[in-house]
Amino acid sequence: MKFTSQAATRVAQCLLDGGPQTAVAMAAALGMTATAVRKHLDALEAAEMVMSHDRAPYGPMLADVKRRGRPARVFAITSKGREFFEQPYDEVALQAVRFIEQHLGDAGL
Repeated sequence: MKFTSQAATRVAQCLLDGGPQTAVAMAAALGMTATAVRKHLDALEAAEMVMSHDRAPYGPMLADVKRRGRPARVFAITSKGREFFEQPYDEVALQAVRFIEQHLGDAGL
């Protein structure tokens, strides 16, 4: 599955670049309304491209401030969602291993 729109791609890219975030934080970063961001997040979550939690799965935790209403959900991109973005990390890692092997041999690995 591809992202359904350019806006959905921007929302997913925001999560990829910035890590777990709330819809409100993403809306501010993207210049969108929180409602529009949530619409895309709902579709991305249904497609298992993002997941939501009460707390961030890693990184700094949101401040435990007493607020009215339900707690904000924190969204994170899934490995399935990451597959749709070019990520040269694997190739860089392979090049590094080949370089070490070539210059230092098996002992270097």
